Amino acid sequence: MGKFSDLPSDVMLDIFTRLPAESVVDCKSVSKTWNKVLYNPSFNQMHSILLSRNIRNLYFLEYDDEVSSHRVRKLKLNPGFDIYRVIGSCNGLVCVIGLPNHYTIDESSGVSYVAYICNPITGESITLPELDRSWYYELHPWMLSGFGCVASTNEYKVVRLYNFCKEPEFTHIEVYTLGSGKGWRHVGKINKKWGSFTAQEAVFADGFLYWNFIKGRIIAFDLANEIFVELDEYYNQGFC
Repeated sequence: MGKFSDLPSDVMLDIFTRLPAESVVDCKSVSKTWNKVLYNPSFNQMHSILLSRNIRNLYFLEYDDEVSSHRVRKLKLNPGFDIYRVIGSCNGLVCVIGLPNHYTIDESSGVSYVAYICNPITGESITLPELDRSWYYELHPWMLSGFGCVASTNEYKVVRLYNFCKEPEFTHIEVYTLGSGKGWRHVGKINKKWGSFTAQEAVFADGFLYWNFIKGRIIAFDLANEIFVELDEYYNQGFC
């Protein structure tokens, strides 16, 4: 009987995409071969697609301070996508990214996804514009996204990151500020000196979006100033 590691990498990739996220994390530590397969650029996209097909019931908690009571309610999302995943929530707003229905899985890639933001309580929502489709053949087939807010200005922002094939060492940054009327704004690019990202979505906390890299580095995007900083820079200034 052959070993699992003897399987072709595309077969291993297909098997790994069917595992829950917790198991994927454990598998990365099993061997160098498994680790290499799980860091394949297409793995995150394939894994997210399979998970999104199985996740349709989302819930939120309502809490009443005056009577110290709470209740769980089902979250009603109608993004207009068959395939989507939640990338963040902030002050009652929920942001998902999904694959527009005019795409098929075979002709899509990470840069095909668009952001949809809604207020499940009021029913208000907005779908943000896609990337320029004329760029698709010039881009690497992945895109990172994040959603958060700036408390001091009450601004809500979506950030997306992507790479052009002609300059793979740089990651381009675009920001969409809700209600500004300015659409997507290109705010710069960063050199990928830290290596590759380990997740497609950012973690939002205290006005920053955080991304982790393969080499163990963590960088943060300052939503107020719209710049990337290495976490060490803020620790050195007393930030934590």
